[in-house]
Amino acid sequence: MEDGKKGLLSARPTRLREAVEALPPPKGSRTRPRRPIAQLREQLLGRSIEQLRQQRMTHKAREVLPYLAVETRNPELRKRIVALTIQQVEEMRWRLLAQMIPYLWEEAELRQAARARAERDPPDAGPRWLVQHWTEVLGSEDPPAALARIGITEEPILGRLLSHLELRNGSPLGQAVLAAALDQATDDWLSSQPYTETLRTIEHSTAGPEIRMRLLAMVLERYIGPATSWQFFSGGPIVELMNVAQRMLRGWPDERPGTWKQMPLRARQIGRWMHHRERLDSLFPVSRPDPMNLSATWRRVLPWIDEMRVDETTGVFTMQLGAHVFVEDPSAPQSYRIYSVRRWWRTWRAYLSQTPRPKLPEPTHQIQRKEDWQTAFDLFLVENCELPSDLDTLPM
Repeated sequence: MEDGKKGLLSARPTRLREAVEALPPPKGSRTRPRRPIAQLREQLLGRSIEQLRQQRMTHKAREVLPYLAVETRNPELRKRIVALTIQQVEEMRWRLLAQMIPYLWEEAELRQAARARAERDPPDAGPRWLVQHWTEVLGSEDPPAALARIGITEEPILGRLLSHLELRNGSPLGQAVLAAALDQATDDWLSSQPYTETLRTIEHSTAGPEIRMRLLAMVLERYIGPATSWQFFSGGPIVELMNVAQRMLRGWPDERPGTWKQMPLRARQIGRWMHHRERLDSLFPVSRPDPMNLSATWRRVLPWIDEMRVDETTGVFTMQLGAHVFVEDPSAPQSYRIYSVRRWWRTWRAYLSQTPRPKLPEPTHQIQRKEDWQTAFDLFLVENCELPSDLDTLPM
């Protein structure tokens, strides 16, 4: 049995091999068929525009053409698609044209050809922007502005505008309509936008980043301007809005000054304060004992802090208020030091560059935290740092 098994396993199918070798050679192409989109792209780029204007398209090619129209970054292909669409506009189904026009709307000759057909054969099937508003899209010199004007009268909520018009959000025409709607925005219209829904539109919609940034700047201008009390730091709509801005702009103003430059000055100002608040929260978490009440002390003056730096190694932190710098050492909370801002930051950089940290120079002032230290602290702020006696009103 062992010999039989060995013979079976070592056998070779010689007759099968002979039969395969005797087969006749294959005829015709053995290459895999090309995809219709790639095939049509190759054919279009292989012909001149003049040739395409004289050719007729098959039904299959017309059905594929909208998939090439979305390739807006290929100018040579775009020229040929436009020429071919103009030549075939009378024969194409309106639903196919509805897929292509949002990507080719800037081509005036194509719009004129489609309008001439619509005047004889109005579109009776397709999205709302074409069936109900083809006059504005095909007959206006500025289709996005005309479509936005009529669109926001029917659906004033910006985040719902394109879905109401049944216009694809990612298309060039859709983006242009949203930009035109913002161009036409009034304060009354902005006030009528649902607050939470508008924040979701800013942060999560598929609109282009330029449009979302514009809307963010407009909403910040509308809601941040009236903020006059620092009590908004305790939470609420303004904090929610500023947190959305921080996520959209990938940081606070002193972290990303370039991106925040597009935002209103008041928003940049409050953004810096909120960043200071975040850093204080990390220095003084709720779980950490704070017998001297340092956290509350510095939170009271957040809006007047010009600069805040922290030594992550030792926990020493500095606050610049006007012409003075206050230095806090968590290991010695019984007192705080005050330095003149002149040449201070050079001293601070030298301090951070050394390991272990050297002793800081003697301060200009040093206040001991005794029974009446808070009064002395407030008096120093008013007399030397130009802070108001009423800290409940934010600086403008």
